[in-house]
Amino acid sequence: GYVYAQDGEFEKSDEVFGRYLNVRKNFSAHHEWMGLILNNLNSQFAAYYGLGLSQMQRNNIDQAIEYFNKVVESVNDFEFTHHLLARCYRQKKDYPKILVHCDKAIEYGHEDAEIYIIKGEAFLNLGESTKASECFDKARQLDKSNFASHLGLASAASLDGKYDEALK
Repeated sequence: GYVYAQDGEFEKSDEVFGRYLNVRKNFSAHHEWMGLILNNLNSQFAAYYGLGLSQMQRNNIDQAIEYFNKVVESVNDFEFTHHLLARCYRQKKDYPKILVHCDKAIEYGHEDAEIYIIKGEAFLNLGESTKASECFDKARQLDKSNFASHLGLASAASLDGKYDEALK
């Protein structure tokens, strides 16, 4: 599934992940000959992650969220699931959920400039310029070449009426 997704063949990718989930649902231990399912018995979360990535790539955000939430229900932290959920909720402009998933991503060690920029944008949209500035400043510390952090800091200053600071 992941190989097909890497090649942009999302329908084939979805088909393979769906087949795994179907086989897993109908699994009977005494019919297992090769160990494939036994070796991956509880890997539904990885299939849901792949399906979520596939849907996200095709801009099916609601479906991507559904699959990523199944990952989180199974295992709290897998790859960048919370990071991806924050991106999905960013597209839906669901600022409280963005903040939840940004905090989870940071909690699980997936801290990078982008997660702080997404979090800062959410705070800006909620009118919380001080918290937004803190996020954008953290993003700038993590990646000094990321211009979005500078733009975010200018936006937060502007929101507070600090136009000279915003221009700087």
